[in-house]
Amino acid sequence: MGAAFRRISVNFNSRVCPASLRLGQFLALFRLDGEWLNFIANQEKSCSDAQWKAFCQQCKTDANFDPVKDGPLKAAGLLAARVNHWGKVWQRFAEAPVNYPGVVEWLKRAAPKAPGMFDSAEVWPSINESEERALQNALEALVDRPQNEVIRGIAALEAVHADRRAYPWQKLGLSPLATALQPLAQLAELCRTAPGAPTPEVYAAAYASDGWRVDAAALATMAACGSPEQHGAVLGTLRAVYLPWLENTARHLQQLIHADGQTVSRRAKPIEPAPGRMVVFADGLRMDVAQQLAARLTATGIASTQDWEWSAIPSVTATAKPAASPMADLVTGGAGGDEFATRLIASEQLLTQDRFVTALKERSWQFLGADETGDPAGSAWTEAGALDKRGHTEGWKLARSVDTEVRDMVSRITALLNAGWSELVVVTDHGWLLMPGGLPKVELKAFLTETRWSRCAALKAGAQTDAQVFKWHWNPGVMMASPPGAGSYRAGIEYSHGGVSLQEMVTPVLRIKSAQPGAGAARLLEAKWTGAKCRVLVAGPSAGVRVDVRTSQTDPGTSLLADKQARDTTADGRVTIFLENDADIGKQAEIVLLESSGQVIHCLTTTLGQ
Repeated sequence: MGAAFRRISVNFNSRVCPASLRLGQFLALFRLDGEWLNFIANQEKSCSDAQWKAFCQQCKTDANFDPVKDGPLKAAGLLAARVNHWGKVWQRFAEAPVNYPGVVEWLKRAAPKAPGMFDSAEVWPSINESEERALQNALEALVDRPQNEVIRGIAALEAVHADRRAYPWQKLGLSPLATALQPLAQLAELCRTAPGAPTPEVYAAAYASDGWRVDAAALATMAACGSPEQHGAVLGTLRAVYLPWLENTARHLQQLIHADGQTVSRRAKPIEPAPGRMVVFADGLRMDVAQQLAARLTATGIASTQDWEWSAIPSVTATAKPAASPMADLVTGGAGGDEFATRLIASEQLLTQDRFVTALKERSWQFLGADETGDPAGSAWTEAGALDKRGHTEGWKLARSVDTEVRDMVSRITALLNAGWSELVVVTDHGWLLMPGGLPKVELKAFLTETRWSRCAALKAGAQTDAQVFKWHWNPGVMMASPPGAGSYRAGIEYSHGGVSLQEMVTPVLRIKSAQPGAGAARLLEAKWTGAKCRVLVAGPSAGVRVDVRTSQTDPGTSLLADKQARDTTADGRVTIFLENDADIGKQAEIVLLESSGQVIHCLTTTLGQ
């Protein structure tokens, strides 16, 4: 065709094509050299007569299609048939359908009014829409059924609809229910049985090993959901499968702990200070989210070991955070009216955040703010993440925010390691329960309690109740009521903690050793910006290493370079990189050094262009 047609979207400048040649919005045609046309709806294209004739002739030759006589409706039919040249056209469309938004509308117009047995949702979006409606109706019919029936029903639906996730409509967001069905089916399979154990410790260890996968599948299902109007059937079916499993496992743990002295004892002593030791406290880091964190760290080249620890009864921050801290031996419990807060033994004052920080410093621990890296020659405590805050605010929609929270924690951990800390210990205070539509309401009369929250209550001395009671971690003389199973003392609560369940009580502990490069390893030495251009110098052996600029160091998709491609360094460790968009100048980002496998081995925080 010649250079003028190397890009089919080229501007044909000499004259406006006749109105009869308007093609509307559709994929158009696949050229022999892989280029594409994408005409825009109801817009006239300017082209010379010679260019237009050449184009039409190629259409006839390659695709048996005349743009003037046949039009986009026939083109859509040929595209769906996928015969000969049109099979290549379809393949290109299916690889990146978002690039050709007009195709869907024309395929809808060209679809058979009465689909036959050989017509497929793979090529006809209207059939895919019908199957989405059928899936919604089927899920809605399962919402009020017994759990075992729902599990069988979900498995049957997955067998029917799984293939639709490989169709182009999924990439366009036109198969939201089929997309959410995948983790829902995983959840249903995992919920077929509710395991038990002879002791609280054995039960907790089993949960820390594999049981968390149930919660991970539930969280993934919720994260795949949009509005309740769109995904109400998925959320309702999730509840029908997941809630009975939560109820059964929570009741079993409650029975085990109640029979074992009505309390649990933490497995480890308070963390001791040591040079280079950093404790990262992440409020509400549940076991399944910690597994996501560990996997993300591994993907960036940071190894961690995972263990578990008991939370405290009740599993709320005021009680459990001091227990997870280096100053656990400095506090005790007061009265039931203290709202589960501890008191300093020395002064008998309630432990506020300011007093917590002061006590840490008196024990030679640095307390670091969110952006501080401190002095690695000593010991430090820092707090990261907002999972618990988000949960109380967002309810089940917290599931959508988990990935962002995990990324932020990886960035924080990496920054601390790069600052020279040799050991990081990631701890938390409690996990949580998350249930769309709210946890089941349980009654507990207010006059029996000193303090009553959704998942726990401090009973008045001598209160008589048939509620299951446990000893307060900090004062065994104060009894704590916990709702049976996954219940709540307040109605309409989707996110909560404070009770006795595997999710709330079995908390993760991650230990990370420094991933700092050794003396002979490659590392970023300096970066000098001149506008959108940056000259980067790498120290150490630079063969095979690459440099990228990202807003999130662990996510290649956040690259700010052209084509989102990292750049190779020269033999002497130099590389010049350019921002794709000058508008990014002034923003905060990270220059990352990548080994050949793509793992991050070093990074520098930078202000772009400065």
